[in-house]
Amino acid sequence: MLASLAKEELIAQVLKALLELKDEEQEVIELRLTSELPFKEMSVILESTEAAVKMKYSRAIDKLKTLCGRKDETN
Repeated sequence: MLASLAKEELIAQVLKALLELKDEEQEVIELRLTSELPFKEMSVILESTEAAVKMKYSRAIDKLKTLCGRKDETN
């Protein structure tokens, strides 16, 4: 039961942090994690280069970790 409560708290914390991200940051995370798109397809949708999309995703994840207080953890 405690593990379930901790999981729910973590989910709530992540959702709150997601709302603090810019729309572009939210979009790149959504495309990658929810839609499970490869970076190449994301670059077409976002009208950007694959390298730029990878960098945007990396920075958005880092920002999300920081907002959740988990910056010290690895990808």
